[in-house]
Amino acid sequence: MSPAAAYYDGRRGTHSNGQNYENKMGALLYLRAVNLTQGQVEAAAARAEAGAGPGAAGPALRLGLNVAWAGKFDDVVLLLAGSSAPSGGGGEEDDEDDDVDDDVDDGSRQLLMQLKHRERRPLTRALLAGNSTDFGLRKYFESYCKVASAPQVRARALRCVLYTNASVEVHGAPRDADFERLFVQLLNTGGSAGRLAQLDPAKDAAVCASFAGEARADDFRRQFFVCSQQAREDELDELLQQFQKHTKKHHSKAPPW
Repeated sequence: MSPAAAYYDGRRGTHSNGQNYENKMGALLYLRAVNLTQGQVEAAAARAEAGAGPGAAGPALRLGLNVAWAGKFDDVVLLLAGSSAPSGGGGEEDDEDDDVDDDVDDGSRQLLMQLKHRERRPLTRALLAGNSTDFGLRKYFESYCKVASAPQVRARALRCVLYTNASVEVHGAPRDADFERLFVQLLNTGGSAGRLAQLDPAKDAAVCASFAGEARADDFRRQFFVCSQQAREDELDELLQQFQKHTKKHHSKAPPW
């Protein structure tokens, strides 16, 4: 294994109808992330050759599927080390929690993703607002609160993502500039149709009602993202094939997406 890449431990014995989708998404994100972290990979390899050893600097990225501690966001867990995450700001949360001295924002991003593959059926306001559905945001909020306190998580690095090929009735514009760059560079598989959104307490009041007024409601709205209208499972096959062809043709050059 590359000295600059490692895996999170996954939960054993996990089976679901969406497993192929998860595996393909995990493979594509890993390949894209390796390209994104190529500089760190090469630097770590040089350190290893010089005798510094793979542990001299932590892995540039970690990836895992079905990660037990990640709650509802367990399908794909991806950590990008500080210098491999997009630069240029850090989003609106950089101006908050300045008194936190044990969790400095070094630019690392820890993505916890829930993948939902649907046959183009939209995730409507009714589904998102309901407490008894698999898509109810109350359940995502409760899982976020637990995950955010997990020892494996760095609070400032955490980004929880609902990722689906379907359209989603969330209307808030993204407010985190770094995550927007990460969406373009790494996450988007839907091309020009792919959409990134965050919850807006005014525009999405109906779907936020189930956790409105809770102590961590603002944190959740700030660190929860919706990536919708993404690739279907068969389209992921095409993207993986394109990636392989491009890599063979251009060797280490990153593909143009």
